[in-house]
Order: sequence, then structure tokens, then C-alpha cells
Amino acid sequence: MRESPVAIVCGYDRFSDLHTYAEQVASEIAAARVDRIVVTGGFTSRDSYHSEAWVMASVLAVKLPHAVVVLEEWAMTTVDNLVFSRAIAVEKFAAASYLVFCDHAHRVKAAVLTRIILGANATVRSIPRAVSWRTLVLEPVSIVCEAVCAVTPPLRKVLSRVAAWSKGVAATPTASFARR
Repeated sequence: MRESPVAIVCGYDRFSDLHTYAEQVASEIAAARVDRIVVTGGFTSRDSYHSEAWVMASVLAVKLPHAVVVLEEWAMTTVDNLVFSRAIAVEKFAAASYLVFCDHAHRVKAAVLTRIILGANATVRSIPRAVSWRTLVLEPVSIVCEAVCAVTPPLRKVLSRVAAWSKGVAATPTASFARR
């Protein structure tokens, strides 16, 4: 019998509706009958002591009590989400296939990066949510930048630092905590 995929739940740096997003993802995960989950997202808000991953995991733990949920709290970008989560999924779950969750606004980017990073044994599902016009305008540029970084690993660290700077936080979780 073939094992179920590992779910990778990508966060985003808008904490105002992250709980709602996580609840919608939980419903999708339950319907897919997945019980191994990596939630991914770093400390992207100066207004919270918690990472995106922690916020989403707290919702998933209640909604999916049978599931094994592992946190990845270093990611600052979508490419980070996938690279770091893949490493965790392979190490913890010996993952061979993936089900990636993101929001609609980032679906194309997540699909491109998923194919590059996770390969053909991965599917992307998106969850609707309202986003700013700024996100929609910048997304094509973000797709190109992150795709280049996905195929040129040394550039990922630079992109992560730029993303952290643009969010007003430090590039590493420990530094984020120290600033608060």
C-alpha cells in the first residue's frame, strides 16, 4: 500500500487572518486523509512572539488531533518554506510525496517552486484569502526571484535576508526573539 503524502503548509506574514487560513487548511488536510504535516513559516512579525508555523500548528493540533505536526520556523520566503520543509519531511517521515498548501495569491509561485524543489511527486492546493494590491503587483517579480534562488542555492540566503529586512525582522529566529 502506498503511503499518504506529507502535507507542507506554507505560512505568510499576515497574522490577522492566519488562524482562519489554518482552519481552512485543516479541513483540506482532513479531507485528504493526511496525518503527517510540516507547518512552515518563520518569525515574520515584530508584533508577535510566535512564528507563523507556531500559529498554524496551534490551530492544526486542535482540528487534527491524530496528526503528527512538525514546525519549521526559519523560513522567510516560499523557497525557504519548501527547501526547509522538504529536509524535515525526508528526515522525520521518509517522505516520498507531498501535498503543499498555500493561498491563492501565491499558487503559481508555489507550483513553480514545488516542481523545482519537490519534483513530480507533489501537488499544490490553494486556499482563498484576500490580499493587498501590493502583493498581487509584486508576485510576478517574486516568482522570478525565488525561482532563480531555487536553482541557485547560494542566492537563497541573500533572498531570505532581504525578505526579513523588508518585513522589519531579523533573519534568524533567535535574533527575532532578542529584538522583542
